[in-house]
Amino acid sequence: MNTNKWLFQSIALLFISSLSWAGNTGLQGFNSRTFKPASDGSGIYNVTGTSILPHQHFTLGVTTNVASGLVRVVNPANNTTTKIIDLYLDQNFLFSLGLLDQWMVGGGIPFTFYQSGRNFNTQTDYTAASLGDVWLDAKWRFWQGPDWWPDLAFYSALSFPTGSRSQFTGDSSISWENKVIAEKSLPDVDIFANMGYRLVDSVQVLSTTQDDEFSFGIGGRYFLPWQNRSWGIETELIGKTILDHSTEVTTPIEWRLGGHKRLTKDLSVSSGLGVGLTEAFGTPGFRWFTGIRYHGPEGVKRHFGPPVLPKPDLTFVYAVHFLFNRYEPTPSQTTLLAEAIHKIVTENPKKILLYGHTDSYGEEMYNQVLGLKRAEAVKQILIQAGLKGEDIEIITKSFGAKERVASDATIEGQQQNRRVEIFIQK
Repeated sequence: MNTNKWLFQSIALLFISSLSWAGNTGLQGFNSRTFKPASDGSGIYNVTGTSILPHQHFTLGVTTNVASGLVRVVNPANNTTTKIIDLYLDQNFLFSLGLLDQWMVGGGIPFTFYQSGRNFNTQTDYTAASLGDVWLDAKWRFWQGPDWWPDLAFYSALSFPTGSRSQFTGDSSISWENKVIAEKSLPDVDIFANMGYRLVDSVQVLSTTQDDEFSFGIGGRYFLPWQNRSWGIETELIGKTILDHSTEVTTPIEWRLGGHKRLTKDLSVSSGLGVGLTEAFGTPGFRWFTGIRYHGPEGVKRHFGPPVLPKPDLTFVYAVHFLFNRYEPTPSQTTLLAEAIHKIVTENPKKILLYGHTDSYGEEMYNQVLGLKRAEAVKQILIQAGLKGEDIEIITKSFGAKERVASDATIEGQQQNRRVEIFIQK
């Protein structure tokens, strides 16, 4: 089956599905979906990370989530509660592309394959299917901090009114979301935080008004110490509220817990559960979700050569090499590092810069973290040798697989790429 035929059949299936179930909630609402994964797969589920794909690298992903009790409304006439959305099955089709090692552009196409609930006006059960609000997004990483400061990025997304208001899968007009992203990588742990604001047209649903939203999220990932740390436990807490008239109904907050598994260097999967913490529009009674993501091959062939000094006033001292997927120097490398430390002491530098690198095997975000862990491990050895003091600053940074010095087509090339470069500044 060729690609065009597969694409045509997929579009036809979506169209037929939307016609098969033509029911609705009986109200004109807004986009109530709160499960919106990052298009580039960074961070934790809905809490976005600062990582940027290498130039012209791309990712493709599909997420599925099933939730219950998403929207409940109270009839002011008789004070009865109706579950206008009781159960639904959603999928998000995601794509992203890295640009200039500093930007990411991407987007998502959400589709509700099944939704059930009770029509508010007729008080009869219905089933429905519909397209959601398609979005395009961009991310700019504007700060890569030193070892004590998180990386920072700016994220912006435009959502288009392609969903259905009567099924609460779409807004009435274009909405614009902006947020600041913070990420800090520690040994075996990644921490993420988001804070943002979404501009959207005001919508009245019975006695509740939906308007511009303030959003927040925090999440973390712990890499388990087996199978080359390809397993991870992930959790996040997300929420949003309407600042000028915040109530529990307009403040959905949800906690999620799940796992992540890197299957190959190009493929990863995740799955987990979520539970709503407030009785609000968009808060599920429960949620189950899963996803799979593919990281495409490198789009631009890199030039391989000797290390390039980031600044003309830096002096290259030594490159510490590592075993595959490890961040502890081998005993032989530790011995050679002792000789490099002696050279550093004789130079009496003001700054020591440790740049961590990896080979190209593994996801870009994983390699970014691994490179930083290697730099941090070397930093600890230098501190134990007495090089940390008021007069010497040690800075760590990770380049992941972006600055390889050899081709990964050979074992020797991979070994050269798995390194921490030590520079000094007098």
